[in-house]
Amino acid sequence: MVKKKLINIPALLQFPWLPCRLLECMLFLKGQHVITSLGPIQLLALVITMTAGTVFAVWLGELISEYGFKDGISLLIFTGIVARLPVTLTQSAVFFSRRTFSRLEYF
Repeated sequence: MVKKKLINIPALLQFPWLPCRLLECMLFLKGQHVITSLGPIQLLALVITMTAGTVFAVWLGELISEYGFKDGISLLIFTGIVARLPVTLTQSAVFFSRRTFSRLEYF
């Protein structure tokens, strides 16, 4: 029981830094013009939402790990990729069936 609590200490210490890192990522994306015209309230809401989602994903991954899978977070990432695969393949098929792309789009 003590070993389990000692393992969770680094995970708990990273959560206060998480909003700072997410804010840094949002400001970087805003500087690269990926995210445009975000006011301070929208930026704060985005950081809070992403923090809550990350904490939930880590909690769910830990829960999956407790019930027998070796690495629950990797399982979550894998299922996310597999779940998105049909949409990605459909978009690729539509893109290549149009044949309106130039040779430069390959590179």
